Amino acid sequence: MNVARGPDRAALTARAALASVAVALFLLGLKAWAAWQTGSMAMLGSLADTGLDLVASLVTLFGVRIAAKPADADHRFGHGKAEALAALFQVAVISVSAAGIGWQAVQRLRR
Repeated sequence: MNVARGPDRAALTARAALASVAVALFLLGLKAWAAWQTGSMAMLGSLADTGLDLVASLVTLFGVRIAAKPADADHRFGHGKAEALAALFQVAVISVSAAGIGWQAVQRLRR
């Protein structure tokens, strides 16, 4: 198995994150058009989900670009933790979304 290292890995990871942003933007536009054409609430829900995916992809892209920076005076061991912080942000977004959906589900079940 050929695993990229160093600058090759950073470039590959940045391209993957950029592709994720591009796909999320494409889907956002497509779903916005579909929601506008159909007036479907399900499509609006899917649009909101895709919007959150876009935010997560942008944060990942930002984290990957920071992580690719070399070590400096303030960060002797590099900036690699930026990727982990981006992942932590994604976990927080997903957790808040899940809690909100769970709360709404419980409220509807009580009614």
